[in-house]
Amino acid sequence: MKSEEIDLKVYLSMIRKWLWLIVLVVTAFTSLAAWYSYTTYVPMYHAQTKIIVNAGNSDPFSQQTINIGTGSMESGLISTYKEIIRTPFIMDKVVQLNPNLEVSSDYLTRIVDVYALNNTQVVIIAVTDYSHERAVMIANAITRVFQAELPNISEGKSVVILNEAKMSANPQPINEKQNTFIILGFMASLILSIG
Repeated sequence: MKSEEIDLKVYLSMIRKWLWLIVLVVTAFTSLAAWYSYTTYVPMYHAQTKIIVNAGNSDPFSQQTINIGTGSMESGLISTYKEIIRTPFIMDKVVQLNPNLEVSSDYLTRIVDVYALNNTQVVIIAVTDYSHERAVMIANAITRVFQAELPNISEGKSVVILNEAKMSANPQPINEKQNTFIILGFMASLILSIG
């Protein structure tokens, strides 16, 4: 029992003696982790459009109507349209018609997600990019190209745009800065320096 007390007293006196070094190491490692965390952080922005696919062509100069009533679209058809949107056929045309985006069709395929809204006929085209402005432009460009090309792909079908992506005056990134590296740096340096 006495030897344990002596060992603990010796250990505590060593910590007090080298406290300045422990504080210095912990501060240095935590600062380094914070610097790394903030310099490698890249904000990501999200933009989306909502569309619905109708049977029958709609005249672009007349009021567009949505055909919901007679038998809702099968989920298989929505899956088909989701795949069509993500094909090089659509993405290559987006790149060709929008050179100002300065992206490749492969890049577009990676950043675009297409899904149905809560098992409805409404299809969402969502884009995640490093730039809010470019995410909005890409989402709207893909939607317009799909709207123009669908009648050529699937006869008698048309796309009605329910909601275009809009620019925000104060866009918020969808990924927050993570403090994981700072916490890990603090804990690791504290344990190592005391050890």
